[in-house]
Amino acid sequence: TFGAPFGFDELERELRCNSHIRGTETGRVEYGAKVVQAVRVLYFEPTGDAPTKAVLDAYRAHCHRKDLTTCVSPECKVAVFYTTDGQKAAVGAFQNDQDIQPLLKCKSLVSWTRASFSHQGHLTPKCDTSSWATNARFNSTLQADIVPVTQQCST
Repeated sequence: TFGAPFGFDELERELRCNSHIRGTETGRVEYGAKVVQAVRVLYFEPTGDAPTKAVLDAYRAHCHRKDLTTCVSPECKVAVFYTTDGQKAAVGAFQNDQDIQPLLKCKSLVSWTRASFSHQGHLTPKCDTSSWATNARFNSTLQADIVPVTQQCST
């Protein structure tokens, strides 16, 4: 799950064109009293961390874009929410020009609220329609794989 520094519509549009991603869903991540606009991604990660790094690279490229209007809402923040210890290692010390202190948190320590239907897949991706990742809210068969408790992050 990635925080959306320009709002979740633009981030979802861009990530739906990434070949590693199977589906996206927009929403908000809540931790403590703070809320972050975010896009949850489902991607295939058979072994190793290459797919995780490829998705992180796509997110980093999105965060470096200069052609998007900066979202001034406190909900718009660079953030990476990881699920497993392996993903945490791949995320490492994620750095970004937009936000010198990006939020890096274990997903089990936050809560997720899906955005309304009108905010799902709101912008048309700028890639060939045959390669779009679907929006998970519009596809009830698209679900995240179960992560064994022993592999889930805790910090």
